[in-house]
Formats: sequence, structure tokens, C-alpha cells
Amino acid sequence: MDFIPGNRDTLWNIPQEKSINVRDALLTYYEKCYSANLMNLIVLGKENLDELQALAEKLFHEVKNHGNDLPR
Repeated sequence: MDFIPGNRDTLWNIPQEKSINVRDALLTYYEKCYSANLMNLIVLGKENLDELQALAEKLFHEVKNHGNDLPR
């Protein structure tokens, strides 16, 4: 099940009726789609390249690479 943002009906009422745990569905979506190998990062700044690289590594090093395939 893909997680789709919505309103009270789609995030609470309907899932309750279908015994769907929205939090679990969101975590499944995160594990499936939120992976470093599926992302691109653009960094723009007045600093030199080494400083920009260090800043990007500091801020984004915790984004995990789950080795996921690109969703189709």
C-alpha cells in the first residue's frame, strides 16, 4: 500500500474501517522510497567546493542508502 496524503477520512476513518495502520503504512513507504541512492542533491553557495562538500556531508550523511530500485 502506498501512502497518499489526505484528510481525516483518508488518514483516519477509512483506514480504521479497513484495519490499516497509517503509521505502519507511512514507515513502509519511507523504507521503500526514501533512500539516498534515489536522491539528487544540488548545493549552491559562495564557499569553495571543499567547504560546500563538507557542509553537504555534514548535513546529509545520515540519509540511509537502502539500495532501493526506482519506483515505477
